Amino acid sequence: MKYQFNQSKVREIQFQQLKIEIAERYKSIEKVSSGYTNEERAFVRTAFFGLNKGKIDAKSALPAYTAMFPEYRDRNLKSLVWELRNLVVQNERSKLDSIRLVLDTFPRYFWKSQKQTTNEGKEIWKLYQSDSLAFNDKILTPIKEIGSLENFELD
Repeated sequence: MKYQFNQSKVREIQFQQLKIEIAERYKSIEKVSSGYTNEERAFVRTAFFGLNKGKIDAKSALPAYTAMFPEYRDRNLKSLVWELRNLVVQNERSKLDSIRLVLDTFPRYFWKSQKQTTNEGKEIWKLYQSDSLAFNDKILTPIKEIGSLENFELD
């Protein structure tokens, strides 16, 4: 009986850690909507796609998103949502399945960002206004729903 309690506690901790990790990554990827500098581009990219250690040269690497929990560092956002999905009760999984499908469109917006120069001469990456509105509606709004997962129960 004691083992079951501990296993339940481990799942609860995983559940909370995943929510925190996803929320932190959300803060980085929401910059796609408003614009971000070249240095921030590496943060946005690694917050979504994860850190691909095999493609980073330590001498020339740009700063990357640092995971809140080291075990999630190399993982992409979609895989984190999948893991979270597996921790909730069956009837709540469809919401996370929908969010995972939405995440498939993120790369389209990320790569569609255009380099622009502000009035102050600063270079930023930014979406056209119509794309920015679509990004907010189709990607950011559904991801925000993960924050309401306090009401989900663990299996």
